[in-house]
Amino acid sequence: MLPDFDACLAEMRAVFVLIENSVPAPVQASRGDDFVFRCQERTLEQALVMKLARAVSDLGAAMVLLEHGYVQEVGTLQRCIDDFNEEIKFLALARLTDTETEVHQRFLDGFYSEVIDDLDDVVGSLTKKRPGVNRREIREATEVSLAEMSRRSGTDLQPGSELNRAISTLYNSFAHAGSPQVLEMYGGNPPRFHLNGMLGTRRIAEHRRDIVNQFYRTSATIGLVALATGNGEAFARAKALSTSLQPYACSS
Repeated sequence: MLPDFDACLAEMRAVFVLIENSVPAPVQASRGDDFVFRCQERTLEQALVMKLARAVSDLGAAMVLLEHGYVQEVGTLQRCIDDFNEEIKFLALARLTDTETEVHQRFLDGFYSEVIDDLDDVVGSLTKKRPGVNRREIREATEVSLAEMSRRSGTDLQPGSELNRAISTLYNSFAHAGSPQVLEMYGGNPPRFHLNGMLGTRRIAEHRRDIVNQFYRTSATIGLVALATGNGEAFARAKALSTSLQPYACSS
């Protein structure tokens, strides 16, 4: 038995709007002869909202692909969603436990930096070194935040770093087209590569069961963002959604 994915997505989008309205909105900024939207304040909370926007949007995109049988591409999107969820946890827990460090600031500096900061020198802009952090730094900082939360609550909160690494490795193989994953596209009578999706094969049921975990983890992430932005209504609704999804999930 699986949850109603459409209803879950609708609730995630509704809760996102509540959270979105808790932070300053992007404003128009001149860029060349046109304009773009940018965040003037460049806060941690705004970064959380933007990362969450991608996580929820990518979940919707993954379901569209799954309904059309493109399971390899679903796996690739799941890698993206896992990265966004991990980054949100890294930022939100630091804010909630007062454990922000230069690692978090470096992450934000990289996040807000322009990919092309000089329209007259595109190549130079693209080759310029930018601030940023790696996955090891994100996970180590998250462990520090969780340890502090454990100390404050008197509860042993496990960091789950090994599980995160394992999940990342699995979906990485879809993103980078590892042979075992690509060969999931192969089969039939006669055997062949299925280039227009895998509808009618057992892969669809496998990936529908698996994506439940992504819904569950993202619902928990929405709750974290709601806490970090101080939105009680959004937190209550995210918690209710997460609780309703937990029985269907096989990992957290």
